[in-house]
Amino acid sequence: MAPPPPAAEAVAATTTTTMATGATAATTRLRQAAAPSSKAVRDADITSVVSNPSDRFARDWQRPTFSIKELRDAVPADCFQRSALRSLSYVARDLAMAALLGYLATHIDAAANLAADVTSAVATAPPLGLAPDAVAAAAGWAGFVARWGVLWPAYWVAQGAVLTGVWVLAHECGHRAFSDYAWLDATVGWVLHSALLVPYFSWKITHGKHHKANAHMERDQVFVPKTRSQFFGSSKDGKGSGATPSPRALAALRPALDAAPLLDTLLILRQQLFGWPAYLVANVSGQDYGRWTSHFDPSAPIFSPAQFAQVVASDVGVALALGLLWRAVSVFGPGAVICYYGVPYLWVNHWLVMITYLQHTDARVPHYAADAWDFVAGALATVDRDFGPILNELHHHIADTHVAHHLFSTMPHYNAQRATAALREKLGKHYMYEGGGLPSAFAALFRSFRECRFVEDDLSVRWYKAR
Repeated sequence: MAPPPPAAEAVAATTTTTMATGATAATTRLRQAAAPSSKAVRDADITSVVSNPSDRFARDWQRPTFSIKELRDAVPADCFQRSALRSLSYVARDLAMAALLGYLATHIDAAANLAADVTSAVATAPPLGLAPDAVAAAAGWAGFVARWGVLWPAYWVAQGAVLTGVWVLAHECGHRAFSDYAWLDATVGWVLHSALLVPYFSWKITHGKHHKANAHMERDQVFVPKTRSQFFGSSKDGKGSGATPSPRALAALRPALDAAPLLDTLLILRQQLFGWPAYLVANVSGQDYGRWTSHFDPSAPIFSPAQFAQVVASDVGVALALGLLWRAVSVFGPGAVICYYGVPYLWVNHWLVMITYLQHTDARVPHYAADAWDFVAGALATVDRDFGPILNELHHHIADTHVAHHLFSTMPHYNAQRATAALREKLGKHYMYEGGGLPSAFAALFRSFRECRFVEDDLSVRWYKAR
């Protein structure tokens, strides 16, 4: 297994006294929640966060005080047990479903021709008795709609969902959650991810860094929020020019931001279709290293010299997959490769970006500067989301058990639901979840994209804002 989360909208204060009292109480809670022996939020920054009326989530925020051992003890011990045989059975299941769908797709033309023939027969017979030209036109449209309006789209959606599950199983391998055998995890992960044009070991390296520093403003590797100065084109570190816009300038921008739903829709489509390859090729939504950074470049700053061979092996895997696709184009034609592989590949991109974006992009999710971050707080800065029973199953519950996954990434997916139930009870208000199935997830996608633009520059604990 990138863009910014929802803004904390302005909280209206009924009276000056009420606001002052609420801010004081919230400040006290935040100070009490910060563990003295850990990296604590600076008192000045705590006050800044709580007294900003637009950060409504800061008012109720408390630092989680659980230890990782305490959370591990809350999970049934057998949830951490891995089975190579069981994991391989999921690989076999997913590949069998992908093969079956591919086989069924070979009959799409025959099914479309049958729809045209049936339409022709109906249009010719009484009571319609259409003229030959009208019959031919009706049959042609029936075949076209059946082929391109129903059957191929059904294949693309279904195959994209299944192949996303294949991607998730390779993701398991990258976390050593697949089996007790490192060689097996490496082999299965490399083969499956290469087939989906993912540089397996390169991704594994940076994804491991993401898990070690989730929600860390300086060390996280993906979905790193822009700061206010970066978003508006000015920065203290020289990446932009000028000063942060004044409140009056921001107010002037608000109508333009609110009146651009069409632009947002187009940008979301771009993100969903091309966000994943853009991250791999150019580190889009990752840390800014001041130079071009790519998962395909062994000398990129995201890798150490000792990881050179792993990056090369990843590139070889993707090159082999591209070679096979080129051979398929020469044998079957570009149209067939696009229909059988290309469009489902774009659906895989969509699901990966949507799932991971929504896990890390939400108005409730805090992001931490170095002095405020710790592993448990960072791991809990993610949202479990329900994508409906079918997609949850096909995607191996990667969306609705992500909190458990960030806490214990070597836990196999087939035990994550039980672990999530135990953690949900233990974590209480520190567990973030959104149900409602796929409609709710798509609503959250548009909401987060429009509301989660940037975070403040200098606070230790930061929430997304829209303006």
